[in-house]
Amino acid sequence: MECVSTTAESSSQTARYRLVNSMVQYEPIVQQTDDEAKIKEIEELMDMFGRAVPLVEEALRYAVYVTKRRTISNES
Repeated sequence: MECVSTTAESSSQTARYRLVNSMVQYEPIVQQTDDEAKIKEIEELMDMFGRAVPLVEEALRYAVYVTKRRTISNES
């Protein structure tokens, strides 16, 4: 899938003090859809989850601990 056509050329000329030719050329943004890119993305996501999950678990354990302490102190 391409976001723009493969190549495009454009030019313009100003009507000011001096005539200046201007040309713009751009390259398309090509979306990679090959299997290697998908595998690399999955590996990067798994690596991120591997680092994030222990931190989330620790935060949840702490939240449960704090909630239990507050419940106990409110009952007293």
